[in-house]
Amino acid sequence: MRESILLRDVRSGFTLVEVMVATVVVGVGVLGFVSVYNSILESTQRTKSHTTAVQLLQEEMEVLKRIPYNNLEVTTNTYLETSFTPPISYGLNYTAAIFKNDIPFQRLIYIQRAEEQGGVIVSTISTAPDLGIKLLTVTLIWTEDQMKKMLQNTSLYSALVATGPATASTVGWIQGAVTTSGAGPLLTGALIVASTNALTATPPPLPSTTGVYCLGTSLENGFYRVEVPGGANYTVGAYNTQILTPTSSNTTFLSSSAGTVAIGETKIVDFSF
Repeated sequence: MRESILLRDVRSGFTLVEVMVATVVVGVGVLGFVSVYNSILESTQRTKSHTTAVQLLQEEMEVLKRIPYNNLEVTTNTYLETSFTPPISYGLNYTAAIFKNDIPFQRLIYIQRAEEQGGVIVSTISTAPDLGIKLLTVTLIWTEDQMKKMLQNTSLYSALVATGPATASTVGWIQGAVTTSGAGPLLTGALIVASTNALTATPPPLPSTTGVYCLGTSLENGFYRVEVPGGANYTVGAYNTQILTPTSSNTTFLSSSAGTVAIGETKIVDFSF
């Protein structure tokens, strides 16, 4: 009898219920692992997409700024991407589909003329005079989790020196204060133009193929400073625009000779409206 009992104990194994319970436990563990793995994979893909978009956005902006100012075309016909609120404005110039890290992106480019108003750079219509300032807006759109994503950057592109960028070893400076009524209140937001050409009451259209034009503006403390290529003779003009009504304005113009600005020299030219 004892041998029979011992033999039955040795041959005993897992019951069907035990096997089923073990299978369920293992299955739940595997499903949990797969779920966590998928979440990590999706998170990694989202991070990769966003990081790629940030890098690509910077690269695309630098590509635009390497185009000579005169050759960078302003958007004249505006289209709207209505998948987002508010809609995204763009033009057909420079807009394209591109791939980065195996991710397809749609690149939208919007280029506007701009001007300074009250110390703030604002966009103007495409037919407005070019004062040497453009606003560049680059938008990247991609699809993630069956939803459209967007990243956008706007940057200022200025033709301060129409003949090309100057280096620190070849420049001088013209600076001064802008006030009202002699020693009266400081004036903020006046447009300052330093030019090797004569200036008139109308701000010069920029960029220009002749002469050198450098732009500045009077800041909150009424002070301005303009960097110019050294060794040339400059006339400095100050334009103070007052908005009379939403559709009309009045611009007051003052000019003064700075004389020859040597390399490394700072000339002082003050204005009082």
